Amino acid sequence: ITWSILYILFLYISYALIQGAYNTTLKYGQEHSLKERSFFELDSQFSIPEKNPLFAWIITNFTRAQENYIVQRLQYINSVTCITWIRASLDNTESTTKNYKTPHLVEFVPAEKGCKADVNSPAAKAANRWAKVYVSPECINFRSIVHQIGHAMGFGHEHQRIDRDCYIKIDPKLEFHPLLNKVNAIDISFPYDLYSSMHYRRSDYIKYAGEGERDVVFIGRYDDTLSGLDIAKIEYRYCGAKHFCDRRAGSCLPKDKNGCSFKP
Repeated sequence: ITWSILYILFLYISYALIQGAYNTTLKYGQEHSLKERSFFELDSQFSIPEKNPLFAWIITNFTRAQENYIVQRLQYINSVTCITWIRASLDNTESTTKNYKTPHLVEFVPAEKGCKADVNSPAAKAANRWAKVYVSPECINFRSIVHQIGHAMGFGHEHQRIDRDCYIKIDPKLEFHPLLNKVNAIDISFPYDLYSSMHYRRSDYIKYAGEGERDVVFIGRYDDTLSGLDIAKIEYRYCGAKHFCDRRAGSCLPKDKNGCSFKP
C-alpha cells in the first residue's frame, strides 16, 4: 500500500510540474512575449517630466465593450508616459482644454473593417481640427489600438525609416507600397526598434534582416503596449526629456558605411 501511495504521489507531482511549465510557456508566448523581450526600458534614475501635453478625445457609436477597450488603452498610455489623454465632447472642448496652450484633438470613429488614423500634425492642431482614428472590430481583435493612437500622436511607422534595410527585409514586390516604402520624415536618431508599437509585425513580407543569425521570433508588438523606446520618443517629443542617446551611453552607435548605427 505504501509503495502504491508513493507511486501515485510521484505521478501527481510529475503532472503538476509538466502542466505548470506548459502554462508558463503558453502565458509567456501569448501574453508577455514582447513585454519580456523589450530590452529598452527607461532607466528609473531619469524622472518622468510633469504631465502637461494634452490630448482631448471623443468617442461615439461604439459598443460598450469596444469603447471600454479603447479607453483602457488611453488610460494605459497616461500611466506610462507624460501625456495626458482626457475625454471631451464637441461642445465642451474649450472648457476642457482651457488650461493647455496647444491641445491635440482626436476623435475615434467606428469603421467597418481595418484600422486607419490621421497622423496628427501642427497644422491640424493650429486649425483646431479633430484628427480621426478609424477603428473596426478586427482592429481591436488584432490588438492594434496603441499603434493607431501612436499615429494620432504624430508618429510614423518604424519599418518605414530610411535605415530599415539594416534591420529588416521587406518583400521586394512590396517595398514601394505606401505603407511599406521608406519615408525621409521619420526620425532615425533613435536606435531602430524591432519591438515598437509602430512597427508592423513579422510576416511573410517583413522579416528580420539577420534571419538565421539570431533567433528573432517577434517583430512589432502583440499586446497593444508601448516599447521602452516608444515611451522615450514620446517623452522627448512632448515633454522636454533628454534624448534616449543622451541618457544611455553606448546604446546609440556611430553609423557605419551602410548608414546602420545600431543592430537590435
